[in-house]
This record gives sequence, structure tokens and C-alpha cells, in this order.
Amino acid sequence: MNLAVMQSVLRDLFGRIPSHPTSMPEPEERLSRPKQYPVTNTWNVETVETFALEENRKTEPEHVWKTKLPCVDPDSWAPYSVQFTHFLDGTQRTSSIREIPWQKQGYGTVPFFVAQISCIVLQRDARRLSVSTELSSFRVLLEVPIRFLARNAQKDVASAFKELKAHDSYREFLWVDTSFRTQANTDDDPEAIPVPPLDGKYTPIPDAEFRQEAADPNWLSSLSRKWTMKYRDALEQAVFDKLSDQLGKPTTDGKHFRLAVRDGTLTSVRGKFAQTAIGLSKSFNTRYLEPHLQTRVLALLMWHRTPVFKFTRDARGTEPDEAEFEDGPPPKSPQKHTRLSWYVRIRQIERTIPFLGILRVEIHPSLLPSGGSADRWGEADSRIVSAISAAIVEEANPTSHPDPRWHNLIYPISLCERYARARMIRHDTIRYMNWGQRKVPYV
Repeated sequence: MNLAVMQSVLRDLFGRIPSHPTSMPEPEERLSRPKQYPVTNTWNVETVETFALEENRKTEPEHVWKTKLPCVDPDSWAPYSVQFTHFLDGTQRTSSIREIPWQKQGYGTVPFFVAQISCIVLQRDARRLSVSTELSSFRVLLEVPIRFLARNAQKDVASAFKELKAHDSYREFLWVDTSFRTQANTDDDPEAIPVPPLDGKYTPIPDAEFRQEAADPNWLSSLSRKWTMKYRDALEQAVFDKLSDQLGKPTTDGKHFRLAVRDGTLTSVRGKFAQTAIGLSKSFNTRYLEPHLQTRVLALLMWHRTPVFKFTRDARGTEPDEAEFEDGPPPKSPQKHTRLSWYVRIRQIERTIPFLGILRVEIHPSLLPSGGSADRWGEADSRIVSAISAAIVEEANPTSHPDPRWHNLIYPISLCERYARARMIRHDTIRYMNWGQRKVPYV
């Protein structure tokens, strides 16, 4: 179609109907977004905020959802105050550098990946943000399906990898055998083996299944990325444990809170750390609320928050990307944990992008006087939540341009990501370095 004709048709169309120009144009690769999965009844989601600040009285949760909850007005959170002392974020980068034949004859290959993972901690001293070199950590993973190579006539290649793993000069790297499943085994499979530093045991992918899936190069890339995510989660956990040993109680007088902020959600394995931290989620892959309440989230005004709700969910995985299950919600797990959560809008509402500037906040129930109980919820709980929301709004400026997620990205977390990316080696550099590897000819 002629561009001038299309322009004429669209100009005539939009001249007749009401519309708004998009403020954030979406490229094609970002238009295919994951489906939003509603939570199941086993998650036990319920609204626990039963005090209406606007009316200064105890009321029903349904009524609180109909009131406005501004969070920058000091009258909504005084006499409480919140100061964020540490900011944490993890980053990963996976690059494919070689194709390794997995059989003596034929043209089938498996990729060799170099993955970089890091967890950066920024600490605040007065008005200065600096990187905590003591807590921040950076690791390099070398990912290849060693077991699959050894079982498919490439025993010499597999043995070479095993010799390198035992060499002193390579011990600073983590060698990852991607021929194992990324989901920890719960059925006591005799072939399951431990994979330090990860928890649990992992079973190998059957040889026939691996052969079938290996025909799709995207599957191997996705498998490698999932393993990188699991090691990144383990690295973040180790950093969080170190930080939790340094942090004291979140408050000494019950009115002034000193908290840490992590990018993402809080999980039960970080329970020791969760009492002195909040989680900020930028993902909306999971819908926690009923549709009529979710529409109120989209209609949030700038610098307003929703009532607090409580949910109990499986401990496995993290949001937004589940390390084991990306095509749907994770399966049930016997390990459960409870979190308090609410939404806050830090930017001006836009008609074209309803979720623009919205963050979901998570805290540990023990952080509030009521412990997350709707019956014991009082004015102090609502004011502390508003104080936390006000502190988040203050961290929104300066903005994080040109990052496409600037609208729901607070500035200190953006600095964590920038520092992590600056330390990582670029894809092109890793891909075209002279690695000195011997080329295996095809027969």
C-alpha cells in the first residue's frame, strides 16, 4: 500500500473518532506479552486494610476500596517516617559463543553459553549513594550439556570439560551442566544429583527427549537462560543473607523505619531478610485481585495507593519470570508464605498505557503492628503503609530515561542495573573473542 494513501485513510479515520497518541510506542517484539494469570483459591487473597484514613474510622474492606488513599500528603502518614538505606538488584546476561557437535557423524550441534550474573547493593549515607563492594557480587557461568555430550559419542569433549572444571585456574567460574532439568526433583529419583550452590536435587533430561528438543535452537537458549536465572537467584540469596546480618531491627521506636529495597518480590527463603525489606515488582503477569478491584488499580491517580491485601502463595520461583515454568503459573508447593501487598502509582496516569507508573509493593506482615490481621488493623497500620508509599514516590525522581521501563523504575534500582551492566562484558565482545578452541570437523 502506498504510504500517502495509508496516511490519508488514517487521518480521516482519527479525525472522526476520539483517540489519544501513544506516549510509549511498543516495538513488535514487545507486543506479544505474557498472559495475565489469575491466582487460584488456594492463594487465600483477602483485603486486610479495614481503616479508612479519609474518614478516620474503622470500616469494611469493600468501603476502603472506594476511598482515595493519597500517600504524599504528610497528614496521611505522620507521625511515621520511612528511610531506605539499601537498594538491591540482580542482573544477568547470557551469550552464545560456540556450537559443539554432539555426534561423530551428522550436523547436530549444541550451543556453549557464557552467562554473567551479578547482585549489586547500593547503600545510602545521608544523601550519597555508593556501591557496597563488600556485599555486591559478580560471577561467570560456563553452560554446556556435558552429560548429553558424553552419552552421544562425544566422550572426549565431555572429559575435556570435566578436566577444566577441576583445574585451579578455572575454579573461579561456575560450570553448569544444562543437560539436567531446572526444576528441583521432589520424587526421590535415584538419578537426581545435588547441584551446588542450589538447593535440592536435579534429574537429568532423558537422552531421547533431549535429542528431540535439541532440534529447536530456541529451546536450548531458553534452557540455558533458566539455569542462569536459578544461579542468579542463589547469588542474590547469598547477598541478602549477608546484608540481613548487618541490618538491625526495622524500627527502634515504632515510628521511624529504616528499610532495604529489592527489585522484585520477596520469597519465603528470604524470610530472615524480608522483615527489614520491601519488594518492588514491576510485573503484572499475575492478577491477584478480582476484576472489579483490578479496574480500580488501573484507575489509580498519581501518588495514590490501593488498600493492602494479603496473600499466601507457593514459595517456588520468583516474579516476573518463573525459572522453571514460564508458560503458566508454577505448580503447587508444600512450602507456603504470606505477604502483604498493595499497588502505588508513581507517575501521571495515561489513557494509552493503564499500567504506566504502577508498582506493586510487598512487605512482611510482622512489619506492621497488626501483623497483617484485618481484625486488628488500625490507623497506625494504614499510616505506616502510606509512609512506605511516600518514600517510594520520593525515589521516582530523577527519572531513569532512556530505559523503556522508566515509568515504574525508581532511580536507585536503575543505578544498580547500570552499574551491573557496566561491569559485564558485552555480547559482541564475548562472541568474537579469540577463545582458542579447536574446531571439530564434521565427518
